[in-house]
Amino acid sequence: WKFTGVGHHEVRQFVEQSYVEMLPDLKSFVRGILRDDSLIEDALQRTFISAVNACQHARTATVRGWLFRIAINEARQIIRGERRHVAASYSDFGSFVEC
Repeated sequence: WKFTGVGHHEVRQFVEQSYVEMLPDLKSFVRGILRDDSLIEDALQRTFISAVNACQHARTATVRGWLFRIAINEARQIIRGERRHVAASYSDFGSFVEC
């Protein structure tokens, strides 16, 4: 069920508390996707920020799945960013090679 008759502050507290309680599981989940400690930490920080910013969409019955969905989306964003970075690095490298 959605939060009805509850203020934004209470909903935010619920999301924050849920995140803290699920952090070990979220970290294990994201580690399976990213496998790099600094990227994992980035994804978890982004997950927390996104969850707090979107806390009005949280539902008590599905908060776990909702947080994991945010985490996977953030991990995918990081992967896309890493791929762009690698592609840009290779294109820069090509300008130094003469054939």
